[in-house]
Amino acid sequence: MIMIIIIMLTLISRVKLFWKKQTEPKKSVFLRSGCTNWPAGSLSFLYACVYTPMYSIHVHSNLLLLCLGCLFLLFSFRIFCVWLGMDNNLPQEVEEFKFEDWTFTFTSGQSILSSACTCGSGTADGDRGDQQRCAYCRFSTALKYPNRPDMVFHKNSLRVMHRGGASVHFDALAALDQVGEDAPESSCHVAASDVWRQARAMSAYLSNVLRTHDWTYSSMFVGDLVGFQVIATEEPLDLDRLRQPEPILFYAHIPLYEDELADHGCSKMELKIRCMPSGFLILLSHYLRVDGVLIRLLETRYRHLYGRTYVLRERTLKRSNFDQLTSSQLRMVMNPEQLSANLPPISVISERLQF
Repeated sequence: MIMIIIIMLTLISRVKLFWKKQTEPKKSVFLRSGCTNWPAGSLSFLYACVYTPMYSIHVHSNLLLLCLGCLFLLFSFRIFCVWLGMDNNLPQEVEEFKFEDWTFTFTSGQSILSSACTCGSGTADGDRGDQQRCAYCRFSTALKYPNRPDMVFHKNSLRVMHRGGASVHFDALAALDQVGEDAPESSCHVAASDVWRQARAMSAYLSNVLRTHDWTYSSMFVGDLVGFQVIATEEPLDLDRLRQPEPILFYAHIPLYEDELADHGCSKMELKIRCMPSGFLILLSHYLRVDGVLIRLLETRYRHLYGRTYVLRERTLKRSNFDQLTSSQLRMVMNPEQLSANLPPISVISERLQF
């Protein structure tokens, strides 16, 4: 804040100086010289030719500094709003695309969820209404899970709706609400845990380990369905047709949440959708990497061809320990897309969503 005040005072002084120079009467350098003979007049004329452009450059440099200062103030105010949590009150951006019988609604925000309350609902001032509560309090109340990742994109969501009423919805709250359900990765340890345990083998507290939450944030979320009838099927996705070049009418990349697992890896869930003239494809993927321990990919694909009365959903689970990866796979662990193409699945579940 002190730096911002200093910069504002400097800008004000610059503006006052610039205005004073613009309003005061100016005389020609040639006349100020007071010389009427030819040699002195020539020197004065040459001096004026040099001084005038330099003065113009000086004026324009002041204007440039003024513009840069204003941009810096706007950027500083933006950071200040994010720090105070005021950024969570910014409006959401809603993009809607309609094609054939389907409507695709993509909602995005410009910020992540605050890490603490900014409205004072937890203080002795009393409870506030839902409209006056901050995004952190509203999200914490709706989420039954006690912990959350470092980055939660709580304003991002996607809804795909058929004109008959059937729809599928994706957002961060629904994804985190299923963290820890049927996920064996919740009990895994970091690579240095064995060395740490051996160094404290005589401690009586090793057997009293409390697991209050799934620290890997492994969610089994595959989307919230409304109006669909789920039927098991063996019909595969038409991958050959997906590889054919087609114009993309609508595309969106939607991150839901991400955490670096205290510098021990990465856990993130993101969503991608593309709409083509023949149909649409949705990919919901959760990527988990515990460095030196394991790799896990849960990918859910929704594929629909226009004219059909159903949507194919395929859930693929890929998992491997680090000591089972080949040298080429180890070079891909930081790139989920490349790793997914080179890691064999351990389970594939295909379903037909009838509407």
